[in-house]
Amino acid sequence: MDSHNYKMAGGKKKPTARKSGPRDKKKQKQNQRNTRSNSKEEKKRKAKRDGFDTDSPSEYEVSSSDDKEQLDHEEEQPDRKEEEDAHEEEAPKPKKRKAKSPKTSSKSSPNPKEASRNSNAAELQAQVARLAKRAEMQENAPKIQKSASVPADLTALEKEVVKVTKTALWHQCKFIKGPKLLRKGSNFVLKKINFKIMDGMTLKERAAFEEDWFAKNSNLVRTGLNAKRNFVQNEMRAEYIKVFEAGNKENWPSKGDILAIAMRDVSLTGIDKDADDYEEALEAFDTKMGNYWDTLLVKACGMAYWNPNKRHYGNPSTHKEPEGSNSNLNEGHYVDESSEAFLVWSIKNAYDKWFWTIRKKQLAKEVLEGTMTAAKMEEHRLEDEATPYTDANGGQQKWGGVTPRGKARFTELVKMIKENRVNNAEAIKVVEDRVRAKVRDWAQRDAIDAKRQAKRPGRRVAPVEPEGDVDENDFSNWD
Repeated sequence: MDSHNYKMAGGKKKPTARKSGPRDKKKQKQNQRNTRSNSKEEKKRKAKRDGFDTDSPSEYEVSSSDDKEQLDHEEEQPDRKEEEDAHEEEAPKPKKRKAKSPKTSSKSSPNPKEASRNSNAAELQAQVARLAKRAEMQENAPKIQKSASVPADLTALEKEVVKVTKTALWHQCKFIKGPKLLRKGSNFVLKKINFKIMDGMTLKERAAFEEDWFAKNSNLVRTGLNAKRNFVQNEMRAEYIKVFEAGNKENWPSKGDILAIAMRDVSLTGIDKDADDYEEALEAFDTKMGNYWDTLLVKACGMAYWNPNKRHYGNPSTHKEPEGSNSNLNEGHYVDESSEAFLVWSIKNAYDKWFWTIRKKQLAKEVLEGTMTAAKMEEHRLEDEATPYTDANGGQQKWGGVTPRGKARFTELVKMIKENRVNNAEAIKVVEDRVRAKVRDWAQRDAIDAKRQAKRPGRRVAPVEPEGDVDENDFSNWD
């Protein structure tokens, strides 16, 4: 090794590389071991002089990276293994954490994916059964289905379907605009009837039962809702004709102020608060809203939801069943937003047409007197009988004769009234409290309550509902 370095330093030509002989290689490695052993002994003596404990493993006894790099792997392997074994004997071994056993119980599956897989399989089977039953019922459907307009042909159960449609479904849905909404409305009626036979059914059996029920009763739901809508409009028309004939038109909501009444906002009528006749105008507004409250809302909501025991003790925008009630009425307010929207929609659509029955008599006199021509009277008739939201000449239609403009306007009115109840609750309460006092005075409700209290001292009069936020429900949106 030294002679080789000397030759290299002397500038002589570098000899061709050759393999070291076994004797040279053994001597070289022996020198390295002696050097490393002397280094260790020196370090131990130094540590002892400094007061270190030489019995415990020293940091110098750990393998040195510089020495290791110089040693051949095959020759150094035994020494390195001995040092590692000595180090492992002294150092504490970390304890391995035991794996947690999975939690199991009588209610939980050892494999949650298996329960989810079974649930998905059951739902898939139910969907397949539903579609198969639907195809079967459509293939075997009768050409003429039973209708709510012919109650004599209905069974007791079918009459119950029509009844629930005209009360519970009508309370929240005023128009069925197509097959998808018809299925939703039919499902609502089915859940409202709540057949006990469905309680023990599997998903597959329930799906087949629902499809069978829908095929047999969906037309009753459709025709029942159409009949209820026509009935309410005819009731409103008859009421207004009586008002027109009595000459009491100015005390009832008109085409121009019905929206302001539904929104409880007198400013929408154009009344100026600074005007001298503001108090008189406000009194007239309250009178119109009183008739709206005590008569028109009864026709739109039905007596079950807006009878005197409800409308004289609570406000339309907040009054509802008390918590924990066992009533079978729908959840939510007695006066649904769709009911007020339907009132506004109907009066905007047909007010002039209803009034034509009175106006044509006045115009006929003018024609006889010669102050108006018959052609001019015909122009007035066509103008007054025009209905922007319905097609009067469309005949009897499956989904009702409502125009696209009429559908869009109704949806817009429902949204406006719903948002107004939430955003202006305090202002609405002020108006409704004031008008309810007027309505109770008209009905002499205080005197009636006093008589009832005297006869039954232990019975309390229905209290006014507490203030609260407007709640929504799953069947509030029928768009």
